[in-house]
Amino acid sequence: MVKFLKFFGYFLFFCGALLFFLPKVHLYYLLEQELEPLSVVITDEHAKDKGFTLAIEDALVVVKGIEGAQIASIDVALLGFFNSVELQEIKLSEAAKSFVPLHVAHAKISHVFYMPTLLKAEITGEFGEAFCEFDLLEREFRARILPSQTMVKNFAHTLRNFKKEENGEYSYAKNI
Repeated sequence: MVKFLKFFGYFLFFCGALLFFLPKVHLYYLLEQELEPLSVVITDEHAKDKGFTLAIEDALVVVKGIEGAQIASIDVALLGFFNSVELQEIKLSEAAKSFVPLHVAHAKISHVFYMPTLLKAEITGEFGEAFCEFDLLEREFRARILPSQTMVKNFAHTLRNFKKEENGEYSYAKNI
């Protein structure tokens, strides 16, 4: 039993050290190179390794030559058993202003090891709150929105694409 605990302790220490010393900034720039053929470019950012996480400040996302969003900060934590990406202060492009409010305060995308095919996202902003799930295996996207008064009053045409529930929420499901 003592040998097993010792082995398990060394294994945890090795995994922790591996995650801590992983060149996260270089992996981030490798990801940027992989996104380039898809016409997604992230520019003007400052990436900094913070031990177990990667912090990216002041990112500008450009999709097919069109500015998509400005993101004040991104914190990426890839721990294996729990992975998350947190985005703060997102300002969408002016091209989206006829569909949704342009300010998103916080977005968190997470993945846990015991549900390997499911990505979850929680998003809050001027539009209200959104809870999204994407099943990678089934390729199914589901969203539930609690719209703000601004969203209901000024963007009712966007909410028509969602199904209104009895409790005031709006839901959306699509196979991609």
